[in-house]
Amino acid sequence: MIHDIESALVAKVKEILAPFGFKVEPFPDNPDNYTMTHPKGVVLVVNKGSAYKGPHNLGTAMQERALSFELTVLVKNLRDHGGAYPVIDALAFGLAGWKAPGAIFGAVLEKDTFISRDASVWTWILQVGIRAYLIPRPPEDTDPPTSKIQSKQRETTEVIE
Repeated sequence: MIHDIESALVAKVKEILAPFGFKVEPFPDNPDNYTMTHPKGVVLVVNKGSAYKGPHNLGTAMQERALSFELTVLVKNLRDHGGAYPVIDALAFGLAGWKAPGAIFGAVLEKDTFISRDASVWTWILQVGIRAYLIPRPPEDTDPPTSKIQSKQRETTEVIE
């Protein structure tokens, strides 16, 4: 579920930012060694975790899951076309209400935050919430009880008169 939603979110962000010419990709496995080399900017997408609500009734194990995704926006400029402000706005307007695969409702923007400016790169975070249902998979042994009873009956050729 997380991978599918993250992949769809990366594709949606690429679509939104196509006019800006930004690079969009999942967050790197080793962020400490990541260096932005793109001439305009990069958006990195990562899942930051989930919050769960208990089952809706006692007859099911289905739970509501609120996933939180973080978009790290790395840009060379702040205000001009292609800077942080227009990119954050484009992402906010483009993602608000967007329905991810398996989502219950459209995406909800949670917050955007300025993080830092280092070596002429402005870093912003945009947090996006996506709500979905977590439906547990049945256990491996999915034979209904009646089939087990039937399979254990012994066959007989005895004729009853």
